Amino acid sequence: MSLKNYLQLHFDVDKVNYKPGVLNLLKHVKPLWKEPDIHLKVFTDGFTNTLVGVYTHDNFNSMVLVRIYGEKTELLINRNAELHYMQMMHEYGYSPPVFAKFNNGLCYGFAPGECVTAETVRSEPIFPLVAQMLAKMHAIRPKDEQVMESELFTTLKEWLQLVPERFDDPKKHQRYVDNIPNKVKLAEELMEMEETLQAFASPVVLCHNDLLLNNIVYNKEKSKVTFIDYEYAAYNYQAFEIANHFNEFAGVAEVDYSLYPEKEFQEKWCKEYLRQWFQVNGKDPASVTAEDVSRLCLQVAKFTPISHLFWGLWGLVQSFYSAIDFDYLGYGIIRINEYFATKELYGHLKLPA
Repeated sequence: MSLKNYLQLHFDVDKVNYKPGVLNLLKHVKPLWKEPDIHLKVFTDGFTNTLVGVYTHDNFNSMVLVRIYGEKTELLINRNAELHYMQMMHEYGYSPPVFAKFNNGLCYGFAPGECVTAETVRSEPIFPLVAQMLAKMHAIRPKDEQVMESELFTTLKEWLQLVPERFDDPKKHQRYVDNIPNKVKLAEELMEMEETLQAFASPVVLCHNDLLLNNIVYNKEKSKVTFIDYEYAAYNYQAFEIANHFNEFAGVAEVDYSLYPEKEFQEKWCKEYLRQWFQVNGKDPASVTAEDVSRLCLQVAKFTPISHLFWGLWGLVQSFYSAIDFDYLGYGIIRINEYFATKELYGHLKLPA
């Protein structure tokens, strides 16, 4: 299947008065659909884009999704890479197809099911399915045999450059100054983390990089999970991906780090992951040892702080550029505070000789 098997449409869809643009889009994507039968549903859980579901009155599962990019999101998101990885995941049968690209967004398939919650993400059979699906994604290799190099620190350095020096709103600026280290200090933290984490030899793999709860859809009838929203997908460290997923147990809109998974759960999760990882790499899943699990859990712990710094910088950039009604600055402060807290907590850990 070609990775360019989608329509390229040269028009915009207004993110406020979106209905005319969406209906025009459907003339190309679903030409047999009749306008009187079409229903639109706006999803409100996103933090960067406008997402509209479109379906016919007799078949909710026929839904296609229309994502209209948020303002200035191209500063943080490589849209060409996003599209490429969405197509790649579909080619492997892991996600819905991309139907069309228009000037300021995408149209793609709907994954039936329910987003996991803070409770269900810990439950069986969901957490084993998530671990197994992630191992399968991580096993995908580029067809052109390019060397897989992590984009983590390149991205973080680019984002740091985008972090504002000041805000026009005096109260917002004072809150920023009172709670966020200066950019020189943050740059020093990045340099230290880059040097420290390279020594932990986590494999570089194709990562989703944003496995928060709303980006995992569980289909009970088919006993499967589907990952959605590949805006931040890139080659990255295996342990970063898992650490980031565990951090997201705490939520986004209302962050509660008491929900962070305990050691026993992490070990069970990592064992499920490794069994699938071994299998997709031609090894016997039964050969996963307690030492293998302990090593991965240790790597995950060491990558936990950088996940917080990743989303902390993201929050600071969004707080300056985004028009969405969300306290990005407050979120950035929370994540950067957690960066320093978990850096201190896990700083002593070392790989066994």
